[in-house]
Amino acid sequence: MQQEICARQPWFDPRSPHDLKVTTYLEPQDPIEVDTLENLRLSQSNLYSPRNQFIVYQQWGERLPEGGRPYLALTVPAAAAVAEIIKGGPTCNLILLCTTFMPGAIRCFVDTLIQNETPDSAPQLEFLGLFWYFSGDDITDEPEHSSDVAYAANRLRLKRLTVLTGAFNTECEDLLVAGLQQNTTLEYFGVFHKTEQYTWEQIPTPWVDALVSANRSR
Repeated sequence: MQQEICARQPWFDPRSPHDLKVTTYLEPQDPIEVDTLENLRLSQSNLYSPRNQFIVYQQWGERLPEGGRPYLALTVPAAAAVAEIIKGGPTCNLILLCTTFMPGAIRCFVDTLIQNETPDSAPQLEFLGLFWYFSGDDITDEPEHSSDVAYAANRLRLKRLTVLTGAFNTECEDLLVAGLQQNTTLEYFGVFHKTEQYTWEQIPTPWVDALVSANRSR
C-alpha cells in the first residue's frame, strides 16, 4: 500500500503508467509523498525505513485563509534544507516537485547533499526527478536550468534522471549535451511534457540519448 504523509490527495500514483514511466522503474515503487520539511524529516526516521527510499517532496506554501495551499517555487534556502534532511539517510530515489526552481536552487541542493563527501563515498541518490509542476512553468524559464540539470547528474553521479516540464527545446538539449560530455554514470535521461490532460509525453532527446547509451555499454 502506498505510504504518504501529505495533507492532500496523493499526487504520485506508482501504478499509473504516466507516473511510473518517469521513474524508469519496471515495477511500481511505493513512494512516500511529503509536503513539509517536518514530514520530510519524519520520513527519514526508522518508522518508515526501509520503504522510504523513494520520496516525492512537494514544495507547498502555507494554507490560505480561503482554503487550499499553493505550490511554490523551490528557493535556494528550501533546497538546502531538503538536502540537509535527506543527507546520509535511506533515501536513494527522490522527486522534487515545485512550480519552478529558483536560480541557484538545483546547484545548492547538489552541493549541500555532497558536502563532506570523499572521492570514495558511494553516491546517495540513484534517481532524481526535477519536476516543474505547471505547464506554464518549464525548463526554459531560466537559461541556466539545463546546465544545472547536467550539474546535478555529474556531481551526484546519478544513474537515472528525469525532468517533467512544460517546455523544452534544442537550446536546452545543447546545454545538456555540453554539460554531460564527461559524464560516465548516467544510464537513463528522460524529458517529459506535462499536458493539460495530466499525461506525460516524452520529448525526444537524441543527442543526450547517445551519451547515456555509451555509458550503458561500458
